[in-house]
Amino acid sequence: MADYTRFVIGIDGGGTKTHVLLVALDGTVIAEIDGGPTNLQNVGISQASRTLFDLILECCKKAGCEPAAREDLLLAELSP
Repeated sequence: MADYTRFVIGIDGGGTKTHVLLVALDGTVIAEIDGGPTNLQNVGISQASRTLFDLILECCKKAGCEPAAREDLLLAELSP
């Protein structure tokens, strides 16, 4: 088994900005970054997807995560 640290990525996306956090399993914030809007109704799925993945990659890069270390990614939308 590979020796690696596991993280969780939290994303708060909206109509004016998107905030991404990279958090260790113990709750320690490792890295965070802000970017443009990701509301599907405002920017469309193509732009929202591009922004999300760019922000995730930039946040991981900021934390020193290697691309090969990223194993799983699950995106879900939580709406009232």
